[in-house]
Amino acid sequence: FRSALDIPGIEEMIHEVEFPEEEKIDPLERHDSLIPVAPPVDPDAEPPKSVSSIPKKEESEELPVQVPEPCDLKMKTLNYMMGKLVPTSKCLKERWTSRGTMSENKASIWMVDLSYQEGVGRFLSNRDQKQCVGDFICDGYDEPQNLRTFEIRDRSVLRSSDALPNVVPRLLPTPRRFRQVAKAGKGETMIVAWEGIPPNEDYICLGMVITNTDKEPSAGALRCIPKGWCTPSSISPECMWVDRETSISLWKISPLGFFAASPSKSPPEGPFYQLKDELSARSWKVLNADKTVGLLPKLFNIQ
Repeated sequence: FRSALDIPGIEEMIHEVEFPEEEKIDPLERHDSLIPVAPPVDPDAEPPKSVSSIPKKEESEELPVQVPEPCDLKMKTLNYMMGKLVPTSKCLKERWTSRGTMSENKASIWMVDLSYQEGVGRFLSNRDQKQCVGDFICDGYDEPQNLRTFEIRDRSVLRSSDALPNVVPRLLPTPRRFRQVAKAGKGETMIVAWEGIPPNEDYICLGMVITNTDKEPSAGALRCIPKGWCTPSSISPECMWVDRETSISLWKISPLGFFAASPSKSPPEGPFYQLKDELSARSWKVLNADKTVGLLPKLFNIQ
């Protein structure tokens, strides 16, 4: 480069060269490919709706009906199916007590613990199966001794029954869904009462169940009963507990100890049911109980 400067007149030539000025480009124009371009406006098109005017999609509260499809079962097999109210000894589990609620009433709620009927815990047989048809409400906090729950038994076998897995889900189906009726308390004293909605008009729920959270109970937490097996409850609702803050109340609605919740101090609306007297005193054949109901033919394809 220095040797080039020694050439005569080279400096004048360098100064005379005209370099083009740097082109000034708008920063937006440099990235015009990244700028979204609005589509052409159609004069006949309807104006866009605002977000607030777009209706939200409502979630369906209806769940699939929980009564399985009919299955083929012989009349001889059904003739061995027995129903009975049995003591709840050794299968009760405390669900809630009114301790810490500052209420004048002392009450507790208990459920039938069915875990012993599953897995290794069921050592002898599964020919008889207790069912949870509602949680129980009691005075005080001690474990009750005089409660009974519903049981179905297959008398055709001594141990394992192949028929019960087909009979129970159809004869005693789970609710279609649950509806939250009342909620009170916080933490350990929280109680949420749920009403089961039967799968169809052939069934009813004898009572409600509770949870300690807002989460809906599992499907197996409650079984429905054929409506034809029941009669209106022989007792008027009896108030067992009232929450001081929310005024929700719990009521005993059945001689068996089942309960219903009310969002106020007023009694819950019925109707409420109990098993017929002839189904409460002793064991009975499912076939005999169904004579005036007519469920079995359509549940098990019986001619």
